[in-house]
Amino acid sequence: MHRSAIARAAENLPLFPLPRVALLPHTLLPLNVFEGRYRALVADAMAGNRLIGVPMLQDGWEDCYAESPPIHPVFGLGRIVRHHGCADGRCEIVVQGLGRVRLVEEHQDGGLYRRAKVTLLDGGQGCTPITPPLRRTLSEMHMSVRQLTEDRPDVRADVERLIAADRDPAEQCDVLAHICVRSPCLRQEYIELEGVEARADFVLGVLTELRLEEGCCRGIDA
Repeated sequence: MHRSAIARAAENLPLFPLPRVALLPHTLLPLNVFEGRYRALVADAMAGNRLIGVPMLQDGWEDCYAESPPIHPVFGLGRIVRHHGCADGRCEIVVQGLGRVRLVEEHQDGGLYRRAKVTLLDGGQGCTPITPPLRRTLSEMHMSVRQLTEDRPDVRADVERLIAADRDPAEQCDVLAHICVRSPCLRQEYIELEGVEARADFVLGVLTELRLEEGCCRGIDA
């Protein structure tokens, strides 16, 4: 989607807040939509540009979930790319992460669902410039991923496609983070990092920890 269209949508973006979920760019998020307010959100989005924001709810959301619990101000911008309506009124959707946004202000219009003005942090900006530090980090990332999957021939082809030279570094980092970072808190930490170099360093750190854990497990098994 063109950046100008995303910029227009950012003035009045529908929000689909979720607990313990961070939508990363370049990834897919399947959702089962059953609440009335979010069924209305999806219907409106499908009739328009299909863009929604998916912020993570802050801790303590359980006490006021039916209202407007606080959200983390940096979150994923996504587009509904699949929609299936169910006979009972629910719908199943898949949201594709397009980029990251920062909350500017929520609109207090009394609507069924939350809307906000956001500012774009990335998305639709073209290829990521590869600096020497980023190149070194990417090289170490690739080595770590290959080592972690050396005993997994079933996934090696997918891994090689992901880290191919023609794949944008931002996409590589986001998809690897989506796969490897399971903690919601760490996923939120990742999405808040500024710049691809910082996010690449983060992913490399996670991969390094996984390699150390795997090495320890192999030592125990031996």
